[in-house]
Amino acid sequence: SRGGDIVGTELSHLSGGDEELSLAVGALLAKGASAVVVVPMFLAPGGHVQRDVPALVERARKKFPDCSISVSEIIGASTKLPDAVLELIFQAPIPPRES
Repeated sequence: SRGGDIVGTELSHLSGGDEELSLAVGALLAKGASAVVVVPMFLAPGGHVQRDVPALVERARKKFPDCSISVSEIIGASTKLPDAVLELIFQAPIPPRES
C-alpha cells in the first residue's frame, strides 16, 4: 500500500539483461515486501520506457504472481526534478579560478 512500510530499494539496469528486474523483485520479496513499485529512471519517454520496461515488468509479474508490481511515471515527469537539479548544482564544489 502507498502508506505501508518500505522494506528497501533495489536497483535494476537494462544493461543487466532480462532477469535483472526479476532479481531485484526477488531481493525485495526476501526482505519482506509484498508489493513493488518500479520507478523508471529516465528523463524523457523513449523506446526503453515504451517497450523494454513494460516487457521486463511483465516477466517479473509472471515470475512473482503473488506480488503486486506497479510502475510509476519516469522521474523526468516529476515536478520536483528541476529543484533537485538546482540543489545538486548549488552543492557542487566550485574550483578556484586560476590567475
